[in-house]
Amino acid sequence: MRYRLGWIFAAAILLPGMAHADDTTTLAPAIAQCINENAAKVEAAVSELNQAVDFLVSDVCAEPIAAQAAQQGKVASEHMAAQWKKMCDEETPEQKKAGTDYCTWTKAGFLSEPNDDSVGSVSYAITSWNRPAAAVALASRRLLDLRLARISKGAK
Repeated sequence: MRYRLGWIFAAAILLPGMAHADDTTTLAPAIAQCINENAAKVEAAVSELNQAVDFLVSDVCAEPIAAQAAQQGKVASEHMAAQWKKMCDEETPEQKKAGTDYCTWTKAGFLSEPNDDSVGSVSYAITSWNRPAAAVALASRRLLDLRLARISKGAK
């Protein structure tokens, strides 16, 4: 129960910041490669462009996107652990009496070591509902270019 409460607490702190942690101008090379290598197949197979973009980003290229999200989650977790350790180190007896016991979470090990699994619970949750804007934009442009090229080729 203590760890569940801890994860809920961490998610409440991490998720708002991590939802914006994806720098929309930076796309991992593996994601761009996946989109570029699979766009033509998806464009040919899925008639609606919105559905094609969703399928390409959310399904076909889910693994590199999850890897990027896991890396971002790890960085955010390390940052949060460092912040809590700093707050614990600076905590005064008055703050502790007032109920701001930052050291309890840190000493319990919850915030002292970041999640080191390959995906991470928080990262997985983010990946499932936060498609990187840069990936969506690249997939949209690539699929649109392919669709327009196919239409113009057929019109000649």
